[in-house]
Amino acid sequence: PALKEVQAVILCPTRELCLQITNEIQSFAVNMPKTWILAVYGGSSIRDQIFALRKGVQIIVATPGRLMDLYRKETLDLRQVKTLILDEADRLMDMGFMPQLRELQETMPQKKQNLLFSATFHDVVERLSEEFLDFPVKIEVNVDMMVIDLVDQYLYRVPNAKTKLNLLVHLLRIHEDYSRVLIFARTRETAENIH
Repeated sequence: PALKEVQAVILCPTRELCLQITNEIQSFAVNMPKTWILAVYGGSSIRDQIFALRKGVQIIVATPGRLMDLYRKETLDLRQVKTLILDEADRLMDMGFMPQLRELQETMPQKKQNLLFSATFHDVVERLSEEFLDFPVKIEVNVDMMVIDLVDQYLYRVPNAKTKLNLLVHLLRIHEDYSRVLIFARTRETAENIH
């Protein structure tokens, strides 16, 4: 295939994840030209993304909605795709991207490698894997094996977000010896509010 043809598509639920994946791939391939990979997502200029696509890319990291928009504008040829990756498949489904996933699947060759990654593997994700994957191999991490003896785990049940934030502040104050703390939040906005 020509270097300008899209070889792989990585679909993920959010702009932040698109950018993170794109940056990680670029860090692994320092000798490749920057133009070989492109992140496409809503909330940014579709004209700039169309311009970048016309230069030619081999890997697209995208949110399903924006990728579908680009396909409908006939600025994207997915007939040479060799690999389709659904990252955070559980969130893709929770966020309502199933119609776009199905439609995008129809635009790509039937013979390609499909990969699905999910933090959880509930029944809906299982059905998605049956729909998108042929003879899937399920690889899962045994949670019981992940607990490290050197880590103490505590559970605090709190009634609301304000109480949770107050508890966090309290814990950080009484444990001044913490040199590094990692806090997970569902959205970037929530993380910024916690900060």
